[in-house]
Amino acid sequence: MNAFAEFIDDLEPIDLPAHGENFTWSNLKEHPSFSILDRFLISPEFVSLWPFLFQKSYQGGFPITIQSYSMLTPYNWAPIPFKWFDNWVGDKTLDGNIQGLCNTAKGERIMPILRKCKVVAKDRVNEQ
Repeated sequence: MNAFAEFIDDLEPIDLPAHGENFTWSNLKEHPSFSILDRFLISPEFVSLWPFLFQKSYQGGFPITIQSYSMLTPYNWAPIPFKWFDNWVGDKTLDGNIQGLCNTAKGERIMPILRKCKVVAKDRVNEQ
């Protein structure tokens, strides 16, 4: 056990702060017990690459995840502009409206076009 403790001490890992719940497990009883069973220990080098990391924990014994607030990392995607449902595929009216929108929006950036597509899709759903 001492060898493991020395190994961990030599690595000088960073214990990521929890975001959300302050525990990773609960017995979910009337008088619950809470514990931190899971955590990420990461190297300082890893933190220097992704400085805005945090661990997201879920109560009840579910796994924890690592997420990043950084807009600089290649893995951080923008928010999804709107939902797309499979039953919209082949809707001639919606297809035509979105095609017309895209034809008039040539040269615009993608996010404003997607926001306009969201409005067109909502209008079509409200028509039905």
